[in-house]
Parts: sequence; C-alpha cells; structure tokens
Amino acid sequence: MPITIVQPSEGTYRWKLPELQATLEKEGSRVSIAAIAGMRDWYFLRRQLDEPTRIARDDIPNQLQNWLTLSSSMKPLLYKPSKELEEFAVTQRVKGLVEISEREAPRFELQSAKGQSLNLSDKRGKVVLLNFWASWCPPCVKEIPSMNRLAQSFDANQFEIVSVNFKESPEVITEFMSQVQVDFPVLMDLDGKVSAEYEIFSFPSSFLIDAKGQLRYSVNAAIEWDEEAVKQIIQELITHP
Repeated sequence: MPITIVQPSEGTYRWKLPELQATLEKEGSRVSIAAIAGMRDWYFLRRQLDEPTRIARDDIPNQLQNWLTLSSSMKPLLYKPSKELEEFAVTQRVKGLVEISEREAPRFELQSAKGQSLNLSDKRGKVVLLNFWASWCPPCVKEIPSMNRLAQSFDANQFEIVSVNFKESPEVITEFMSQVQVDFPVLMDLDGKVSAEYEIFSFPSSFLIDAKGQLRYSVNAAIEWDEEAVKQIIQELITHP
C-alpha cells in the first residue's frame, strides 16, 4: 500500500530516511517523503510555540490531506480532525528532569575531537550527567554555560559531565569549542550508534546516571542545569547511591 513518511527537516532521524525508504520499497510499498521545513521532532507536542511552529502544527490536517493526494493514485482519503488528534496535538511536554525506571546505562567507548578515548564504565563510582547534543542545535548551545557552572558546584570525584556530539566532524567540534567554552569532555558519536542505543529522538537529551551505572533521570530539552532543584537531585544521588 502507499506510504507517506512525514519527517521534520531538522529531525534527529532524518539521516535514516534512505534506509527506511529502501526497506519499505523492498517489501513492495510505494513510498513518498514529506518534509516539514525548519521543524524539529515533536514540534506538534509543544504548548509554548513560536509563530512558525504554531502555524505548522495547526496546519497538520491540511498537510495530511495534501500528502495523501500527492502520494496516492487512489481516490484521496477524506481527513477530518479527530478528538484524539486534537488532544495529541496539545499534549504538554514534561519540563525538567524526569525520574525513569532504573536500569543499566548502555556502555560505550568513544574518542574526543582531541583523540582522547573515554569509556563510560570508567566513571563508575561517581554520578554522571550524560548529555547528547549538536552544534547546530541552539538549545544545546544555550545550556552549556549552566552545565559549566554545575560542574563547578560539585567535587569532581563525585560528579562529572560527559557529552556526546551527534555525527559532527572533529573539525566542526574543534571550531565550535574555540568559540564556546566547554568545561567537560566532548565525545564524537560519528556514526550515531551510541545515540541510537540511548534512543535519542531530540536534542539536547540528557541522563543522570548514578554511581552504580544505573540510569535514574532524563530530560529531552534544554534546562538550566545549575538550578537548585537540579543540584538537589544530584546531591541526593551522591549521598544515597
């Protein structure tokens, strides 16, 4: 049957579209791709929206009708907004750190842009803030100063920040760090495999990992990391590992 993939142009998984399209077509589906210009993943879930994002979200019914018309030689399906879609479209994203089911953080070893290797397992015994980001992501850049301040608030033997850059070259990362002060290791996820293992769907995304290597909290948005509420959570993880 005909399939239309709707993908924000700035979405995390846009790089996987060719593989997805090829897989679907191999099984006999006719595939077309509709791009939402200038949008990031989950843009339709956000309550606080800038004007372009609000317009894109509110136009979802018309967009769906247009894509169905263009992608199918069959008679276009009539689309009517349902109560379920209306509720889905205005779902409020949870802000701040969210406690998650305790499970072991996937292990990995990556190199920094400077060629230094870091293994996450070596951080056992201290609380770790693991941050996934990219230099083209404005919210990622915005939260870096508060992360620098957060690192200064704790003993380095008890707490550390480790960041993982998503699929950018060493040259891009080095140039970025020459302009923006980053006081913690920046590792390169050149093929995106580590990000995929952590099921990253938006940037920035971060996790708090306890001293035993267990995932405890997550957030898939930029926050002010040196806020007192955040520091209290980290201190609790340090005090009661």
